[in-house]
Amino acid sequence: MSDYVSSLFNLEGKVALLTGAGGFLVGEISRALGKSGVRGACCDAKIEHAERTGQQIVAAGGQAIAIQIDVRQRDAHERALAETLRAFGRLDCLLNGAGINAPTPFLEIPLEEWNDILAVQLTGTMLGCQVFGGHLVSQRSGSIVNISSASSGPPLSRAFTYSVAKAGVKKVDGYLYFVDKRYGLLQQRCLWNHECRVMHILRIENILAIVQVLDEWKNNFIHMLEHCLGVHVLPLRPSAIIVL
Repeated sequence: MSDYVSSLFNLEGKVALLTGAGGFLVGEISRALGKSGVRGACCDAKIEHAERTGQQIVAAGGQAIAIQIDVRQRDAHERALAETLRAFGRLDCLLNGAGINAPTPFLEIPLEEWNDILAVQLTGTMLGCQVFGGHLVSQRSGSIVNISSASSGPPLSRAFTYSVAKAGVKKVDGYLYFVDKRYGLLQQRCLWNHECRVMHILRIENILAIVQVLDEWKNNFIHMLEHCLGVHVLPLRPSAIIVL
């Protein structure tokens, strides 16, 4: 792990399981976590895509395994958890990032497309939170990251079903707050960036460290943080962003 990343936040030895790790967004997050010392379980419906991300992490000096997962199936989540524990002996973080999309006009959306998008985006997130969240509750520590979207509220996208699914992910987040309180976990902390809702025991400074690794996204992150939170964000130095 580089001194720069280590100076921001040290995640050395942590284990994260990420669904959708073969895609662009979660793939970048996976590689950034690998540079931060996180051992990654890269999960994707297409095993070759998960393997590509895992190989990139290993090539950069990190540790990763690839797991094929159909997030629509509970037993697939259970197998992924078992493989992760077998490989690394622990799990510290789940990132639900698997998703599919379609720009079909509303009056032309076939039922099969509607069901498929909701199953992957929403049901997949719910099942991940149940299966992996149950494990994190049992060990009394851990983090859950769910991927939502700015279009989950106002109609910003032509992708109707996608936006509906992401609104559902927001609602899952909301109810998980009460699960958090019921089981006495650590205080919930939420933060939006351009496509991520981060909750439970992830701290704001942790996410900023990841964003700094993805330097090309920094300006978009700042813009959307200002837009979503209605605040002015002042970057004081390369390793710090302060919300005023």
